[in-house]
This record gives sequence, structure tokens and C-alpha cells, in this order.
Amino acid sequence: MAADINILLIAYYFPPLGMGGVGRPLALYRHLPENGYNVHVVTVKNVVYPEYDYSLLEGVETGRVYRTGSLDPSRLLYLVGMKQPAGADSGRFPSLLSRPDLKRGWLPFALRKARHIIKLNRIDAVITTSPPPTAHLVGLKLKNKYNLPWIADFRDFWFSRPIEEVYSSQSAIKYATTLKSDILNKADEVVSASLEIKKYLGRGEVITNAADNRIIDCWQKEAPPSDRFTIGILGTINSLCPIEPLFNMLKTVRDSGVNEVEKVSIIHVGYADRESLKQQAAEYGFEKQISFCGYMSGYRAVEKLSDVHLLYLGVHDFGRHH
Repeated sequence: MAADINILLIAYYFPPLGMGGVGRPLALYRHLPENGYNVHVVTVKNVVYPEYDYSLLEGVETGRVYRTGSLDPSRLLYLVGMKQPAGADSGRFPSLLSRPDLKRGWLPFALRKARHIIKLNRIDAVITTSPPPTAHLVGLKLKNKYNLPWIADFRDFWFSRPIEEVYSSQSAIKYATTLKSDILNKADEVVSASLEIKKYLGRGEVITNAADNRIIDCWQKEAPPSDRFTIGILGTINSLCPIEPLFNMLKTVRDSGVNEVEKVSIIHVGYADRESLKQQAAEYGFEKQISFCGYMSGYRAVEKLSDVHLLYLGVHDFGRHH
């Protein structure tokens, strides 16, 4: 067991923000202390975000969580009273002020708070976790100033998609590629959430996301007898996690003359643009067979889907990178 080691974790996405992206940073903050590490977190104050989940912080000591201001669009929109995002947080942005991503406006605030924490505490190592890549930009600047051991944790390729697919101009791709190389060269260790991300980055270790055994136990139910076949969908539905392959498959089966497809029910638990999904379902003729439960915290989501017959997970095809 480590002896009183102080870790500084830089994570833009952190509870009470909900959804899947906060699980890994929260797990680091929750479980590293069990092994003798003190974790200090620098994150952002409230922002415009699809779902907040305050239950994630239940039973979690938050005395070392430091929330900062930011000039990024999500924070600014929150300050003027908007509560829900107007659209997807796309990576296709032309402004130099939004490179490497739209959270660039968080950089000076996160840096100032990180330096303050380092000054008041004996920080032994820094962990930065992306997305957004701006978190690694904070780590890079801290490395240059303090030369502390630095772990760069990648939860995706760069900003959900590979760099070559994220940016719309060659200058932006060149900037991001150069920054990525700088991060990979200067970080003392690189950690990826999957083997495919590690292959794309070209170095590092793989630490996959884990699951809470208490949530796993919720999946142990058997589907009750029914004359209908239920398909469950868990998590966000968007271009990275598409539902269209499921609709395509069901349509193919129906067109082949299998009438039982009309007995299929689809239940979605998670965040999605409902109107867009309803329209998409209607295009395939399944609008009356799909229901939306919205975002639910981990236990409630699993309990809702624990007795489905099939769990569908949609994954975007990244072509040559897979």
C-alpha cells in the first residue's frame, strides 16, 4: 500500500455531471484513497450539460474537489441561464481559441487552481484525463513548470473520434497532432481505456473501465415469460453510439417475412435527442415499438433493463483505426 501519496487529478467531467464520461474520474477519486493515495481534483463549476446526477456523490467525501470558473461555451451559457445544451458539442470548430477543443476557456482557471493546490500541498504526481484534451494541455503546462510525474489518461482516441476525423481544417489537424505528440513524449506514463486507443496512440498501458459488483448483481434476473421480445438499449444514442444498425437489422428480418418482428419492444434508458430518434424510428416503421425512459442513475438504469431479452450496444465504425 502506498504511504500518504498526494495525487492531483485534472478532470473537466466530474459529478454531479452525469452520464458515462464521469465514471472513470470518479472511480479514481473514490478508490485511490483506499490504497493510501490522497486525491485532489480540479474540475469545473456547473455548466450546461445534458444530465446531472447528484446521486453519484452520495457517500463520497468531496473535501478535496476544487471547482473552478471557465470561459468555455458550456460554462458561459450556464451563467446566462441556459440549462440544457442547444446541440452536440462538436469537435469541428475553426477558432484558435477553441483548440484543442471547446473547453480551452477552462485552461487558465484550471492552471491557476492546480498551481495553488501544488503550492499548499506536497503533490507527488499529476493525472489528467480526457476528454476534453484541454485537460492534457493543463498537464503539459504543469509538467513544464514543476516536472512532477505525470500520467495522461485517454478515455477516447482524442475527442471521441480520431484526430483526423475531429477537425475540419488541415491547420487544426496539424496543431492537434503536434500537441498529441508533445503529450505522449512528455507524459511519464500514458494510460488508455482500451487496447484500440493504445494502438492509436502508439504507447502506454491499458486500464479498462471496471464495473461495480453491486450493479452487476442487478443483471442476474431472468426475463419473465412474455409473448413479446424486448430489446434494451443502455446509454447515450448519437453518431458515436448509433441505433440505426438495430433498425436496419429488424427491418431486414421483417422484410424477409418474419411477422414476429411486430412483437418486438425496444426500451431505451439514457440520454438522446428524442425527437430525432422518434423520426428515425418512424422511417423504419418502428415508432410504435420504442419507448424512452430518459437518463437514470446506474442502479435504476440496470434494474429497468435487467429483464430484457437482448441488450443492444451501438458502436461507431472508426474504419482503419479498428
